[in-house]
Amino acid sequence: MAGGGGSSQTAPDFVRPGSSAIVTLELTVWGSGGQIDGRYTDIHGFYRVNKAPYVDVAGEKGPSTKTSERYEFAFPVPAEASGEIEYYFELKLDGHPSRIPGVSRIRIEGSSGSPPQT
Repeated sequence: MAGGGGSSQTAPDFVRPGSSAIVTLELTVWGSGGQIDGRYTDIHGFYRVNKAPYVDVAGEKGPSTKTSERYEFAFPVPAEASGEIEYYFELKLDGHPSRIPGVSRIRIEGSSGSPPQT
């Protein structure tokens, strides 16, 4: 068995216009494939606001261990934006491309269905 990889995400439910939605992606490996260092490559986050074209955003690498790496992505939200943010990730594990869908859509505060501003 060569081993494999997995992922988990943390994303806010809401974000304010003019700020950034911070999404964390944690990547893991297990099995006989070896430690994580260098196994994940070409890691990109893509997001869009209200069905606009997707924008490619580089992630900032955070803490890592022998079997996990963490990346933080800041998806900027225009000041005049409303609606919601959709996002996904593309990467390669051991050279094999993969796409990871976002865990949820992020509502832009002040949009229909979001909590009132205080």
